[in-house]
Amino acid sequence: YLALCVAAENVTGAMAGAALVAYLSSLCSPAFTATQYALLSSLAAVGRTLVASTAGVLAERMGWELFFLSTTVATLPALLLLVWIGRRSGSRLFTRSHNSASP
Repeated sequence: YLALCVAAENVTGAMAGAALVAYLSSLCSPAFTATQYALLSSLAAVGRTLVASTAGVLAERMGWELFFLSTTVATLPALLLLVWIGRRSGSRLFTRSHNSASP
């Protein structure tokens, strides 16, 4: 089961990384693409670096159950922000439709 979990994590991580690159690319101005992309991708990596460097200590002090629960709760603001951005951009994925037959 461990190999399956690691494989699933790697696949979903790669998909999230591709989505992040696509989103950051859409935010960049064509005149300053390299600079803006470098700054945005560095900003995205700060969270992963800070959390990864303290995760072991936090898990040891809190216990694994509370650690995983707190990390799950910590993702909720980002998920809500994702829904808000999707609705604001007019994405059909995030809009409510009363007619399920429409494309």
